[in-house]
Amino acid sequence: SWEQLQVIAPQIVELQQAGADLEEYIVVGDKVVKSNFFNIQPDGTVIGKQPWWDKGYTTAVLWFIVFCVSVIIAVKRLPHFSWQPTFRH
Repeated sequence: SWEQLQVIAPQIVELQQAGADLEEYIVVGDKVVKSNFFNIQPDGTVIGKQPWWDKGYTTAVLWFIVFCVSVIIAVKRLPHFSWQPTFRH
């Protein structure tokens, strides 16, 4: 939201003025921090960049899919709506 952007804006401006590559940073809560994904280059240098596939919602999408599949399996296991239980005395 706009308020969240206003909170992190000074940190981003400070990083830009320092000449930092913003692709090496992520937003965690109200802080802009170095990403924890480190790619070691052939020359030995380390580049910390957020992978293209993980922008913060990958895990949420995975759990949503697992939830939907679980609900589908549970509903499919229910008996047909016309089934009536028989009581033996």
